[in-house]
Amino acid sequence: MTDNNTTNSLFFTNRDGNTLMKQFQGVLEQNDSVKNFDAVVGFLRASGYFALRPFLDSINRVRVLIGIDVDKYIARAAQHRELFVGAEEEVKEECLQQIKADIESSNYSKQVEEGMLQMVQDLIDGKLELRAHPSKKIHAKFYILYPDNYNQHCFGAAITGSSNLSGNGLGITEERQYELNVKLTQYDDVQFAKNEFELLWEEAKNVPINAEDYQATLDKTYLKGDVTPYELYIKMLMEYFSDRVLAIDQDNPFDMPEGYSKFDYQADAVVEGYQKLIRYDGFFLADVVGLGKTVIATMIAKKFLIENGKIIKFAN
Repeated sequence: MTDNNTTNSLFFTNRDGNTLMKQFQGVLEQNDSVKNFDAVVGFLRASGYFALRPFLDSINRVRVLIGIDVDKYIARAAQHRELFVGAEEEVKEECLQQIKADIESSNYSKQVEEGMLQMVQDLIDGKLELRAHPSKKIHAKFYILYPDNYNQHCFGAAITGSSNLSGNGLGITEERQYELNVKLTQYDDVQFAKNEFELLWEEAKNVPINAEDYQATLDKTYLKGDVTPYELYIKMLMEYFSDRVLAIDQDNPFDMPEGYSKFDYQADAVVEGYQKLIRYDGFFLADVVGLGKTVIATMIAKKFLIENGKIIKFAN
């Protein structure tokens, strides 16, 4: 039986450091003629792009086609007895929502933040182009690296398999998934993949993800950079005490978290205090130490939120 690590197989996994990232690095560092990078992926992760970005400096054009699950849109058309020809607006919005979710769930680091901002700059510069396919559920993942004016006398490579353009797919994360990919360099194979990409890319011409779209998505996350110290403090409290907050009835201002006692005099104070708040736009909550002024004020704030749908800001 032959050891897989010693064969000349075109297949590779992410075992023993033989990752998709290493394959990209080898091709890009050893072949200065390669100027184009095309990718068809199921989803795009900023963790994948920013990790690959340092090796793309010599690349003139990066095109990424994102395949979105369109089954639900096809089913909706069938329910209305309509012919499904695509869902451009829905697909674009879903793609941007996925990008937003990726940003919010990524472990923070300066490298992650800079990589996400670099994507915006690459879109502005025209180095990076993004599209989402509006009518096909694309399960295939493949990558094509080739020079300008590619022909049978030039070096090119097509990599296809299970890896998405993500940290897991590239094999750079600690929780590595098992991936199986193959790298092809024969002209006919690379040209076939290139032709397929061009067909899919043309079909997705009405769903571009431009710099304005991506920037608007970033502005809905912490990367906008407009969070005040007070809002950050409230967010910290929400995260730290989330298990206690979620354990109580969100629609009942008098419901108490586990471990707190409920006293009638506090409920009476909430009712009276809330009435004064509505009538006079404020009141003094003064009582002796230990009777639960913080608890009462919190229940009043919760009741105000339930009744008015707004957050109150207290001035010092």
